Amino acid sequence: MKKFGLYLILTILFFGCETVSYVADDEKLFFTTDISIKNITEDSLTVIFSVNKASRCHLYYCDGYNTDSVLVQEFRQNHEITLNDLYAGIHYQIEVRLTEFYDSLEITSIGITAATAENNFSRGWQAFRDGEFETALSFLNTYNQSNPHDPWTISSQGWCLLQTGSYQEAREKFLYCDTLLASEPLHLLGLTLLEQITENYNEALTFGESLLLLHPQWQFLYFTQYNSNLARLILAETSLIMGDFEKSINLLDQLLPENIFYNNSESWVLEGVKYNNLEAFIIAALNFLKSEFYSSFP
Repeated sequence: MKKFGLYLILTILFFGCETVSYVADDEKLFFTTDISIKNITEDSLTVIFSVNKASRCHLYYCDGYNTDSVLVQEFRQNHEITLNDLYAGIHYQIEVRLTEFYDSLEITSIGITAATAENNFSRGWQAFRDGEFETALSFLNTYNQSNPHDPWTISSQGWCLLQTGSYQEAREKFLYCDTLLASEPLHLLGLTLLEQITENYNEALTFGESLLLLHPQWQFLYFTQYNSNLARLILAETSLIMGDFEKSINLLDQLLPENIFYNNSESWVLEGVKYNNLEAFIIAALNFLKSEFYSSFP
């Protein structure tokens, strides 16, 4: 997955420390500082914290779907752990676990569980997933006040506006995002759909094909129905409208499950129904894909 610019979104929430005792009070293991973050770059950051005794630790970081970890084997009181190969536009949750041995008995303290205090970006997409687009836009507008040049936030605002029918405002958001980070896929998908809805079909093809060229297997973590295959679906429908059945069927070949679709030289079969007319088959295939896989498709 390609990384994009200096837009790594991090926030830290301190939930508190839980300590585990073993025998004597002086053998308690606990954090003496909060987690802090420094040296944020386009694909990395450093996590800093201290504990009362020299200890090892296991640091977990999660983007909301996938979890990775770093194991520090050295005994330290002051820890600085650098996470590399991160992705811009993702809100990471960080958890630190301290693991130590006393008299061959393991003592574990699960202390600070991370991520952000008022994460209006995540709250915005939660509202979006619930179909509350105006509420989602309100959260994203609040987040945008402190992150005015974050392309992911701006393209997210564009999607809220698109879903509420504010097409011109949505276009302005998407095009502004394009000036900040032309390769950002969320706005390219938004422009693909928006230009199709507003019957600018050549523009829809241009943006959709750019997305597929740059990100052939992309999926947006905060709303997984927004992905490269949705771009293929929009392009297949746009090609149908423009009368390019060959392009449309080639795109559908990449989307339809093999167990419900096949074709020969004279006909096409979808869910056991035979179609001798290619246009009728394409329409049926588009409706099937929308209902089965893209229920939120406008």
